[in-house]
Amino acid sequence: MLHEALSDCSVELSLLHCLICDPSKIELASTRLSPSQGFVSPGHQQLYSEILSLHGRGIIPDQAMLGKFLEPAEWDRLNALNVNPERTEQYVNRLVELSSSRALRTLGQRISLIAESDDPTVAYHEAVTAVAQFGQHHLRSQRVVALQDHAHSVVEQYRSRLERHERGETFDDSVPTGITVTYENGSIATLDEFLLLEPGSLTIYAARPSVGKTVALGMTALAASAAVAQRYPTLFCSLETTGQKLAMRLMAAVGHINSVYFRSNAPPDRSGLVAMEQACELLADRPLYTLTGKQTMVELATQARLAHAQHGIRLICVDYLQLVDHEFRRSQQNLAEAIHHTAYGLQTLAKELNLPIVAACQLNRESEGGEVPDLRHLQGSSGIEQAADNIVLLWVKDKQQADIVSGIISKNRDGQASVEFTMRRQPWMAFDPYQGPEARR
Repeated sequence: MLHEALSDCSVELSLLHCLICDPSKIELASTRLSPSQGFVSPGHQQLYSEILSLHGRGIIPDQAMLGKFLEPAEWDRLNALNVNPERTEQYVNRLVELSSSRALRTLGQRISLIAESDDPTVAYHEAVTAVAQFGQHHLRSQRVVALQDHAHSVVEQYRSRLERHERGETFDDSVPTGITVTYENGSIATLDEFLLLEPGSLTIYAARPSVGKTVALGMTALAASAAVAQRYPTLFCSLETTGQKLAMRLMAAVGHINSVYFRSNAPPDRSGLVAMEQACELLADRPLYTLTGKQTMVELATQARLAHAQHGIRLICVDYLQLVDHEFRRSQQNLAEAIHHTAYGLQTLAKELNLPIVAACQLNRESEGGEVPDLRHLQGSSGIEQAADNIVLLWVKDKQQADIVSGIISKNRDGQASVEFTMRRQPWMAFDPYQGPEARR
């Protein structure tokens, strides 16, 4: 994980170290980073260019072939690095961010000079041209690629999974949901049985207020950041509450602490303090990061990209979708359009960063009454329904038993839909399977 911002040259050396140690990562780097775009040091740029050239000719690069591109002292620095090649994508993303920042500064200086022109019309057109050239040069997520290249990528990914499986390693790239439920046939299993949180996907947990959409989101964040096979650094974007209150919810869930302890009007006691300290320790080593407060879609995406580059984020949770601010959100009539743009913005961000995004979402009042809700009950339904890969709807059938929560996987782009399940909401902000009389068998 990149816990702190590194200098341009340090990131460059770290990436070069990864590519020399593990040439299988060269293809990943070459699709995102060109030599002219990403490097400050001329020597690093020439070395990266030569690595790409050798790779293109089917030659595995090694230090003996590349020795002339760096001074001996630079090679000593590179070889002394303790860098995991699995972080290659993080270093690539960081160099892209640094390159874009430098280019933006240059663009700002150029526009400042253009603004000094005596002719406003000429200045306007020159500024528009400069911005267009910048966008064209730095557009990175939309490239025309031969279908054969994608097919080869699929084969290589499968080959990698097979090799990891044969070595006894994990090969599932999907993020765990962390939610165990009772299915309608009476079996108890996680939502992962039917629902995959795969890279590039957008998943929605939707419910009415106080049913448990934030609880479900928190359980997924906690499970991902503590997964046994591999931990997934997680960014939890809470637009509804403060960072402290979010911490209270997650501490309650991970420590099985009754949420009554966190109420300001509840008398404190020593056992509550001990439980909180233990929960704090359990969260201490988890790669969980938070973003709170009002955010526009542009601001949220910018913060997500930065966290992805600095901390290697592998999962983003958003609580909740309708609270993302938007320029369209100036009247009630434009609310649906704002939600539509937010949903597609999250879908695009998931694909750009190649990670799953799970967002909580409100159901409208028509869904109340205990009946099974459907996709038309999503607030701003058409945009969310089209953009999301997976949609899970939660509801309470009987208000007299508000802790018994039913659910249905209403949309599952790559799996079975219309799967129903039941859970019990616990006082410590978590769900457990429910096998009472209301559980379908």
